[in-house]
Amino acid sequence: MRKWLILLILLLIIGVKTVSSQKSEVTTPSNATVIAYDITIWINGVETLTFENASQPYNVTVKVFNADTLQPIKNAKVEFNERSGASIFTAPQSSTTSTGRGVVYTDSNGFASLTIIPTGYAAPSDYNLSVVVYNNESGTEMLRKYMNLANTGAVEASFPISVPNRVEVANTLTRVLSVWSYSNEWVSNNEGRRYSVNVSNSGILEVESDYLNVSLPVTFEVYAYKEGAQEGVKVFLEEKNGNLIFVAPQSGAISYGIGNATTDSSGWANFTIIPTGYGASDYNVTLTIYDQNGNYLNETWFAVDTSTLTDYFSTGETIKNQVDVANTLTKVLTVWSYANQWLGYE
Repeated sequence: MRKWLILLILLLIIGVKTVSSQKSEVTTPSNATVIAYDITIWINGVETLTFENASQPYNVTVKVFNADTLQPIKNAKVEFNERSGASIFTAPQSSTTSTGRGVVYTDSNGFASLTIIPTGYAAPSDYNLSVVVYNNESGTEMLRKYMNLANTGAVEASFPISVPNRVEVANTLTRVLSVWSYSNEWVSNNEGRRYSVNVSNSGILEVESDYLNVSLPVTFEVYAYKEGAQEGVKVFLEEKNGNLIFVAPQSGAISYGIGNATTDSSGWANFTIIPTGYGASDYNVTLTIYDQNGNYLNETWFAVDTSTLTDYFSTGETIKNQVDVANTLTKVLTVWSYANQWLGYE
């Protein structure tokens, strides 16, 4: 009798485990449908993750595919990122991270192409390049790889190049020089505007002005508070489809300049931007705030007249991180001159 009782108990235990296992499989069916992404990148027709020289335009093609079946993945979102490059919008500066970004989406065969110009001339130690692939439907990051820049020096054009969207890229470079010439005068005189931004941990956002001028530097002085100063609040300023050298706005590609900072122990974050959207279309600048845990708090959009560059006049307001911004503008001009030479080489 005791043996039969023990056997019955064992059968009940096995049955419970089986039901539990079956319930687990039913409640997490997505585990069986996860697709592993992979990519292949060609630079000037060669499969590689390395760009040879700063300031040289490159023909970049990416293919996104299922790592298991090798079938192409269409409509995947692919981001090419350059950290601490030469960008007019957000120069690398004290306590601020600067990122240039180009976004493309793969076609029905898993391919996307664009022109990229690495701007890492005399790059700082935190300079890097990366490519990130997302599932466009869920927004989930599926893959990240780091790319390389072999030579942070600029090389004179010595042979013709073939790149996608050549005319659009060349037109952007023309506008870059126009923005540079106006903004450089402002920065050389250490003048611009200062906007105060107050943000509470409950998401209340107060911005001194909602208007920006192309080529006029603006220092954002952000103060985060909640019954006192709040350290670790994250501040993002993003410019969409401005005149960015790294990835110019071009057919099939969206361009972003991004600056982000984190409030210090006194609750402050200060950094300077220069709107570059002269002659741009589908252009905007946004300020977005996140709390210490990365939770979204609030955002605001700025009105920008993209038809006009702003002549220098004395505002009586100095900009912060002027030396960092001026040094970056010097690099921008160098990168521009070599990139323009490459595009014009016959």
